[in-house]
Amino acid sequence: MAYRSKLPSIILIATSTLYVARSWSQNLKEDFVTQGVEDLAALELVLAQLKPPVLLLDLSLLRNGRTRRIGSLQRLSVATKIIAFTRTPNDAEGISVLMSGAKGYCPRNIKPALLKKVVKVVQWGEIWAGRKLIHLLIEELMSHIERRQKRSATEVDGPFDALTCRQREIAGLIGRGARNKEIASQIHMSEKTVKAHLTAIFRKVGVSNRFRLALFVNEHSQLEHQLLTRQTFNQTMIGLAGPKES
Repeated sequence: MAYRSKLPSIILIATSTLYVARSWSQNLKEDFVTQGVEDLAALELVLAQLKPPVLLLDLSLLRNGRTRRIGSLQRLSVATKIIAFTRTPNDAEGISVLMSGAKGYCPRNIKPALLKKVVKVVQWGEIWAGRKLIHLLIEELMSHIERRQKRSATEVDGPFDALTCRQREIAGLIGRGARNKEIASQIHMSEKTVKAHLTAIFRKVGVSNRFRLALFVNEHSQLEHQLLTRQTFNQTMIGLAGPKES
């Protein structure tokens, strides 16, 4: 009996810089099938039609309004995990990019071995960013929570009404910084099942990634009776971050 081998994932590479496109494609060709686009119009068309698992996005392709465009691109293919690359990384841009839904933020001249690692980590549902950026993001998220709490202390927990008991349990664990493997072990199910639940939770709650789910959980008293302390929240966000860049 013949068995079909699993087809490699398609990685969409979006950059107008030829040597960058060639370098990324060359570095990934052993494990992935790559397809390239060179302008924004082509990116939007291919993204909507192909809906690749991962998009490697050179931010210089977006020019003005980068973070707004990331949100627009994400809406064209909700399941696509966007990893943003920039020639000159900076903290403000990194925070905006991650808050807009990107799953990673990296320098464009990333080392070949590290590029493979970033793609695989993001494919498994994690976030990739440097530790310094994560700590700054924590501060931004804390401020966001405080503003939301002051603005609407009695906000209704409507989206949680649609979750099953198991999904609420998983969402609560995400709010405490648990990874998929830890959740699977704690509630006695496979990581694949945990991922399936997370996909359903994201859809029902209306968020696009683990960061936003953790933020949402900790804003609502139905899953958390009070706002996490700064120390606990730090542990949460570091747990959601990818490995430290070398």
